[in-house]
Amino acid sequence: MPKFARSPADYLQALRSRLLAYLLGKTGAGDPSAEPDIQKLISLVGIAVIIGPSFALYYAVVGIPELSIALIVSSIVMLSALFVYKVRRNLALSRDYFLFPFFCYLIYCGYYFGNVVSPTTFWMATFPVVGVLLGSKRAGIMWLALVLVFIAVLSGLTDGASPSPLPPHLYAMSLAGMIISIFLFVLMIDGARRRALANLEDANAAVTELARRDSLTGLYNRRYVWETLAREETYAQQVGESFSILLVDIDRFKVINDTFGHVTGDIVLKDVASVIQSTIGERDFCGRYGGEEFLVLLKGRQSAAAASCAEHIRCAIEDLGFGHVDGPQQVTASIGLACYEGGEAFTETFKRADQALYLAKGSGRNRVSIHQIALAS
Repeated sequence: MPKFARSPADYLQALRSRLLAYLLGKTGAGDPSAEPDIQKLISLVGIAVIIGPSFALYYAVVGIPELSIALIVSSIVMLSALFVYKVRRNLALSRDYFLFPFFCYLIYCGYYFGNVVSPTTFWMATFPVVGVLLGSKRAGIMWLALVLVFIAVLSGLTDGASPSPLPPHLYAMSLAGMIISIFLFVLMIDGARRRALANLEDANAAVTELARRDSLTGLYNRRYVWETLAREETYAQQVGESFSILLVDIDRFKVINDTFGHVTGDIVLKDVASVIQSTIGERDFCGRYGGEEFLVLLKGRQSAAAASCAEHIRCAIEDLGFGHVDGPQQVTASIGLACYEGGEAFTETFKRADQALYLAKGSGRNRVSIHQIALAS
């Protein structure tokens, strides 16, 4: 994507990704399971970088340099919470390192304004929430207790009189800043939740796909082959389009294993699977049905077209070379073919293909045998 076409959100996301990679570490020193909480910490620091200087500038403009300087110092310390995690690899310590300077700043503001209901005190409500989101219920309870103690102490130490008149609209500014901060944080949390859900869906899809695959050949396994045949039968009955089943069995595979070993046998299986997959069409389907037996589903093909595909598969297997391993000079396969007859169950079509395979084996191997009932029309 051209640089000029990127939105501010794209740049923010890129910055977040770089910070996350930095904190987790290239060598795996970080804890990947802590990634969601680290993203929350990055979000909080980002909000502090935006809100802190904004209010510091406001206090400077309205003539309260003490609060402006205190807030800048507090913001700098809060920003360094990311580096604390990088060095110590302790999320709880980094969380408290982020919250404590802001807590001290609010204590100073409360004492400065001399009133428990000062414009800055209600920011205390954010501490227990952040404690829970970046830790646990115990962390939230700890910060809740500290907030309540602060309110009680401030109520006892102050007489409600501010050393100077409050700046105009300070309550409105503080309330607006708090609302914006909460909104930004919730927005970032929701974005993290959506990304986590998307990653979970991708992981589930990957696991589901792996569960369908044969670990050796990469083809679909027997269970998924059976499910696919059932769906194809339903589709054929609804649409009227037929299909054919090929059962491909490697000839004398036990001899290959016994003579050259199972490692070579596995290579033969993978090479045969690869050549079958490359020979069939995009709509067709191939799976490993048994030890050295493969099932090919030819969609929309019957009679001559299916027999021609079967013959191509047989010739391709016969032409395979195994000079790259200490294995057989040549491998052949027998193929049984049956075409789906309207109204029958796919299991019947499979049985007829299996019968044709036995016929091919009994007729000398390395040939295609077609179940004759399927050709009757």
